[in-house]
Amino acid sequence: MTTIDTELYSQKILLMYYRGCLNKILFSNLPTIRRDRRILYKLKRFKKKCNSIPNMNSYAAFECDGVKYILGDDACVYFNRKNKGLYTKVLGYLDYTNGYKIEWLPGEEIKHLKKAKGNTTGVLPIEVSKKDTGNNGLKNENNVINEFNHNIEYRKNLCSKIGIPFENVKACKLNKSNGFSLKHTDIWDELKKGTGEKYPSSKTDIVLINPNTKQIICKLSLKSGEGRPTSCNYYEQNALFNTVIKSKSEYEQDQNLRETIQEILNITKSISKLVSVQTKEEIHKQYITNPEKMSIDIHDWYSNYLISKTKLDSLWSLLLDNHHAFIQDVFHECLWGNHKFGDTCGRADYLLITKDSNSVEIDSLINLDSLTGTLLDYCNKCIVKNKKPFAIKSSRSKNKPYTLWIRFL
Repeated sequence: MTTIDTELYSQKILLMYYRGCLNKILFSNLPTIRRDRRILYKLKRFKKKCNSIPNMNSYAAFECDGVKYILGDDACVYFNRKNKGLYTKVLGYLDYTNGYKIEWLPGEEIKHLKKAKGNTTGVLPIEVSKKDTGNNGLKNENNVINEFNHNIEYRKNLCSKIGIPFENVKACKLNKSNGFSLKHTDIWDELKKGTGEKYPSSKTDIVLINPNTKQIICKLSLKSGEGRPTSCNYYEQNALFNTVIKSKSEYEQDQNLRETIQEILNITKSISKLVSVQTKEEIHKQYITNPEKMSIDIHDWYSNYLISKTKLDSLWSLLLDNHHAFIQDVFHECLWGNHKFGDTCGRADYLLITKDSNSVEIDSLINLDSLTGTLLDYCNKCIVKNKKPFAIKSSRSKNKPYTLWIRFL
């Protein structure tokens, strides 16, 4: 990043007291001078209002007079365009002492006015985009990758915990653009027929590779704080439960277990998807307060869901009492992906858990290979937390109704 002349720009306080990710600002390490504390706090609040740039989470997007820019953690303002993956040209600095304004470098304000078609002059107020960027877990994947690749101490620490050398190691996402291709095992594909899934969802979130040979060194599943082991519809449940049953002869020979699982799957399948302009919370509230005003289709669907959920929770309770080892294996598979992907890149080697959804600090690192020790304790903790694992999940595309269905976990 370009160094700021601390005699010319108000960002000198930021440079003096704070270098690094904005998410790490804590009141305990803020400067003692009240004015300086207020400036840093305002900068943190500003970034929370901004859109994160994909794969560059130390930057935030905003619009100024209709022109798109990004703000770096060093308070530098950049044009919203990458040069070989980096934002290299500083256009100005954020003046956050009196509202949010840009303090332009010489000549850059004139260029801005041309792009903005002369809408304004002088030091310019910033209009923050209100668009929500969505999944915090996906954002934190980028944070962890950036921290691993650019913070040598973080890389040494994580590699030491895994037991691999830290030299010649790079972190990246497991996606097609990085040259990775996912494929289910044959048995998983067979048991998941009818899903309509466009592309597999891997258990591996972050891959550690040798940047020279592109060889995979380690595969990490990331949980940012308390994340779900999985979240799946009927088709995924069918593949999940039945591959675990087929993995051990004692499960295959246990008729009571197989019948209980089949009953769970039949009930889940019987609850069809619902398309509604109302959210699941709105449907529930109306069902409780004004059921007579609900449409017949939605009322009947939600009534069926409530009855079915009671049955599912009861059946799951029976599994907890009589087939606890099976449930442990189910949760292990949710984290590991061995039955789903076999010995391929989609199966994770380690579970990396950070302190929370906005932190890269390592809370724990768990080897997923064998269901013993720390991994067994973690699975048991997840089981206790999810004693009633069936619930409604919903999604929607832009300007379209909600689609609701029943999920496991």
